[in-house]
Amino acid sequence: MPVLYPIVCPHCRKPGKGPIELEGKYIRCRACKKSFLVKLPAQAKAKAASQEGPGIYAFAEAGGEHRHEEAPVPVLPVMDEEEESSNPYGVTDMDERRRCPYCADLMEEEDVICLNCGYNTQTRQHIRTERTYANTPGDVFMWLLPGIICVISIFLVIGFDFFWWFGLESLWWKPMDDFLGLTSISLGIRVWEVVISLFVIWKLGKFAFKRLILHPTPEEVKKQAGPKKL
Repeated sequence: MPVLYPIVCPHCRKPGKGPIELEGKYIRCRACKKSFLVKLPAQAKAKAASQEGPGIYAFAEAGGEHRHEEAPVPVLPVMDEEEESSNPYGVTDMDERRRCPYCADLMEEEDVICLNCGYNTQTRQHIRTERTYANTPGDVFMWLLPGIICVISIFLVIGFDFFWWFGLESLWWKPMDDFLGLTSISLGIRVWEVVISLFVIWKLGKFAFKRLILHPTPEEVKKQAGPKKL
């Protein structure tokens, strides 16, 4: 590992370290993002010269002179002293939030069952989960609309009964009774009409009660599982 020498940014005075090969080159400071010319202290240069050894040339052989050059040393980036000491393995972030032990999805601290895969962290069993589409206000209105129509129909049937019984008294029932000489026929027709109306009102009221009172929200539509991606 090459020896690193102290380098100080002249702009922000941020200390760092780098190899001797950075001498006379421009580098960028990680703190202030500004470039500057590297000038190592004289003591660092002298120390580097003493560590270089006898030189880069070998003795000449009988066949002639052979010069062996050293391989170039790769230039290392400048590393701050804080980064070098506190983070030697390059770990930049650590997520300590709670996750599901089965699918690794995020969970709240008070959650027992993972909402993503249905894993129970206490019993260590999977619970079957189904993905559905959330109901919109339009879906709720369309679900309640038949019940509202039934309630309106009940009032219309009741109004028709009053008109059938009393509104046609002078226009239809009294002339019929005078022509036939009997009142039982018109009375029977009116009674049977009311009986049929009561049956219709009961059916409409039963449906409206279930739709508006017992089940006022529609069932959620299940999401269809798409094809698996290879």
